[in-house]
Amino acid sequence: MIATTLGLQHESLWLEDGNVVILIEEVMFKVHRSILKRSSPLFAAQFANSEFELYDTTPLIRLKDGIASHSDVEALLHHLYHEKPLTTESSFERIAQIIRACTQHDFPEIKQLALRRLADIYPLRPEPFECSRWQNLLEASQLALDCRLRAACQLPALIYGIITTLDFDVEEGLPPEQLPADYIPRNKLHDLCGQVMRRMMDHFSPILFTVPTGSHMECTEIFAEHWMPLAIQPAIEGGGVYKPLETLKTVQAIDWRALGVCGDCYVEKRQEWEGEADEIWSRMHDWIDLDTFLAT
Repeated sequence: MIATTLGLQHESLWLEDGNVVILIEEVMFKVHRSILKRSSPLFAAQFANSEFELYDTTPLIRLKDGIASHSDVEALLHHLYHEKPLTTESSFERIAQIIRACTQHDFPEIKQLALRRLADIYPLRPEPFECSRWQNLLEASQLALDCRLRAACQLPALIYGIITTLDFDVEEGLPPEQLPADYIPRNKLHDLCGQVMRRMMDHFSPILFTVPTGSHMECTEIFAEHWMPLAIQPAIEGGGVYKPLETLKTVQAIDWRALGVCGDCYVEKRQEWEGEADEIWSRMHDWIDLDTFLAT
């Protein structure tokens, strides 16, 4: 990069035929107004203003500090100029950079593309045990908070993943070795995870600790005999109280027919447990009242 009185000229994104200079965090990009105007209503409005600060003879726009860094803007510009476009193979880090830049600087169509790529990595509703394979959960959840991604429905899955796969403690927070470098243990993300975890446990504990009943007395007696050793005790030992989807899946996998439960009662209970999993996931969206939470 070439140093100037204002900052450093970016090597590959300082285009000699560019007609606007973007300055952010002392890094300057010389690009084309038409490229920015076509994709961003915010830049289109700025270019409608005929008065600009000049760098030499080129209009200069200073980007305000916010969630997007100069590296995020660089990633967005590389996508706009098709040098490093977003694809299904793009890394989480690159997707996150573009989402932050698009959120702050108003590139709605590109943001929707980036959100679709994010959904490829983190499905909107994970299968039981799927979250254990996810990486960058803390960073992805912080991204969802910073960029208000509740509308994209990614946040419930990410919060569920943190609660169920990381060594999360409502009071003590996450262990230091699992925190990204800029993570503050008592920040909004930790508090939101704690709020959701408490609500999830309050909802699921009565379900787990209530012995199911069948349509026949004999089946009810079988559930009563085996529920503690096969359902409750493993859940207590494995943290299943705050892993409801996984616990319900484990309960369904028990061979209740071999224990003597009739076919009708088995089908009835299986449908009931599947319905409870659906209900829990529906409530996850209610438990994450993001607008109210961020306002506090």
